[in-house]
Amino acid sequence: MLLETEEVANKLDVFGVDPNETSVKPGTVSASMLQIRYNLGSDELLRYGVRDLTDFSSFRLGKFFESVDALTGDVVYRHSKFFDPDFEDKYYWVTGGHYFSRKLAKTDIYKDVYLRVYITNVGTKSIEVRTDAIQPSADHPDGEILVNFCHTTMVALDKKTHKTANAYPLVEDPNDELEKARKVLAQKHKLELIQRRENSMMLKDKMSSPPTKREMESVHELHRKLTEMRRNPQVKEVEMVREHTHICSRRIFPQYRNVHGKLFGGFVMIESYDLACFAAKYFMGIEPVAVGLDEAVFNMPISIGDMVLFTARVVHSSRKAIRVNVSVELLHPKAIGPDRIKERIYGSDGRVIGKKTNRLVFIFIAEPGKQLLREVAPNTYEEVLMHVDALRRYEEEGPTDKFMEERYQF
Repeated sequence: MLLETEEVANKLDVFGVDPNETSVKPGTVSASMLQIRYNLGSDELLRYGVRDLTDFSSFRLGKFFESVDALTGDVVYRHSKFFDPDFEDKYYWVTGGHYFSRKLAKTDIYKDVYLRVYITNVGTKSIEVRTDAIQPSADHPDGEILVNFCHTTMVALDKKTHKTANAYPLVEDPNDELEKARKVLAQKHKLELIQRRENSMMLKDKMSSPPTKREMESVHELHRKLTEMRRNPQVKEVEMVREHTHICSRRIFPQYRNVHGKLFGGFVMIESYDLACFAAKYFMGIEPVAVGLDEAVFNMPISIGDMVLFTARVVHSSRKAIRVNVSVELLHPKAIGPDRIKERIYGSDGRVIGKKTNRLVFIFIAEPGKQLLREVAPNTYEEVLMHVDALRRYEEEGPTDKFMEERYQF
């Protein structure tokens, strides 16, 4: 029996401060914080509904991201309602993106998992929220261990104009011992996001940064290896990105809508993750272990009834870790139907091009000692940009061999 999202949600214990509680200082981190518990220790059906295929990452990472997308919205609405109880009548929150998610420890699928969601920083128009996945641990001084985490940016919009609106400030709490640490974390994350934007490979960005001479030399070397392989077909060290590109087509039905009547972001997260897993397994030949997400960018909403394409590409391999880029495209209504063929725009691979609504980059590794992964070479300029962007992320953010040896105890 398949366990639907709604069924899983009904089995979760939710902990949070009552917004009407007078002893709570409005606008503080603790006031809007939420914590939910997955009763994996005692609920076999729930455990079955979230389980993955590896022991290390036994709690399916796609399910984690699906919950992250829903809970971060709950937290920012709770924060806003402390200042304005009628906030939802005038404004609404949308997900700008999920960033810097990493798996730090093995998940025990037979122990409860807690998701702790809280605000780390408030800007003029946006709020940053962090979600921690935690499990009880008798071996840890705090009695719990951080399994994985994710940062999310939420943006406030005016319901009438759909333009960005001001976010309510975060109020300091003198009794909060972790407030200073969260501020340091938020500042570090802000600087990392600025650096990412400066190194952006997206052509539509004004600050788009082209590949450097060294980066293009590395692409040249991959193609040189491909040429050598044609002379000696028994050696296969490099494969083309196009050999590891997979597409999934979906029609968006009403059951997937969010509170605004658009597609629920969690649907995009889990569908993208599942396709990325498929691409990773096809490339590796063994069960991939999901260990992180570089980013999940939300560019525009998807409506009910839309036709959507998910495309997963293995764009970089360090031989021990790979990055899978998933692009989500919305087909334009003018391109649909036999009488609209002239309206369609085709890419270099012969596919109909749609509007890019989302971009996601997942990280997978192979279990130590099982297999040395092959390299992948880009062909089109779009693939070159994806490859170089993933290469930059790998060099700047890992996971390094040392990190994997210390953290990923299988």
